[in-house]
Amino acid sequence: MILASERLNIQHYTPDHFADFNAILMNDTIMKGIRGKGYCAPVAKEKFEAVLLDNSRYDNLGFFHVSKKDTAELVGFAKLILMDDGNLEVGYALLEELWGYGLTSEITNILVQHGLKNYPSKEIIGIVNVENKASAHVLTKQGFELRRTDFLDDYKVAYYYFSK
Repeated sequence: MILASERLNIQHYTPDHFADFNAILMNDTIMKGIRGKGYCAPVAKEKFEAVLLDNSRYDNLGFFHVSKKDTAELVGFAKLILMDDGNLEVGYALLEELWGYGLTSEITNILVQHGLKNYPSKEIIGIVNVENKASAHVLTKQGFELRRTDFLDDYKVAYYYFSK
């Protein structure tokens, strides 16, 4: 599956995307706002294998490689996944040098519209580290509302729900 916007292509991860996946997940600067630090190589490899397995189960949900439409250069990571409660979770991470250009908002908008079209009865939720103000801003700008905070994997996170 490939989703596209004016500047981006968003497609399911394939085995060819392993290096790009690692460039995001092993980067301490990028992952600081998500989980405090990047993953080590063996854990990143396990996570990539799990991503490929998840993507094989769903045609229109999963974990996505995000690239520039015109150059195919890596932009980041995105996800639209089924949560344990039956709702959808949207998520993203971008290369640091691309922060501040509206790409995260573009990714979020594409995934929300895709989720609404294909799963209209489900809520769409964004979960962010409470210290990641930029990510919270992206979600509120896209129409998400903060409903609660909690702890997830020892990190205090905020749960934002998309307002339909």
